[in-house]
Amino acid sequence: MGKNLAARLAEHDRLLSFAAMHEEFCFCCDIMQIALGRLGWGEKRMTDFRDAFEQAYDDYERLRHEDGKCDKEGEYFKACLDRELSRYTGTKFVPYEVRHRMPGE
Repeated sequence: MGKNLAARLAEHDRLLSFAAMHEEFCFCCDIMQIALGRLGWGEKRMTDFRDAFEQAYDDYERLRHEDGKCDKEGEYFKACLDRELSRYTGTKFVPYEVRHRMPGE
């Protein structure tokens, strides 16, 4: 009975984690679309953005999961993010470790 309870608790924790991640994903999409709307983006570009965002999220979430299996620090995952972001941001690029610093660090 103890193993069954432990398995149920583990599954419950997994579902809560997924729900929190999904909620954060949706919130980020909402805020990004609001910001883009404030920059003058219309319905077509918003729809294209949402589709591209979901695809990029899925791609990098899969990469983060795979990289995490063998590298707890996720160095390859971070390097991939930085490499793609630097292509788009040019001289305004900010490395992962700086972008993800906790406030006050």
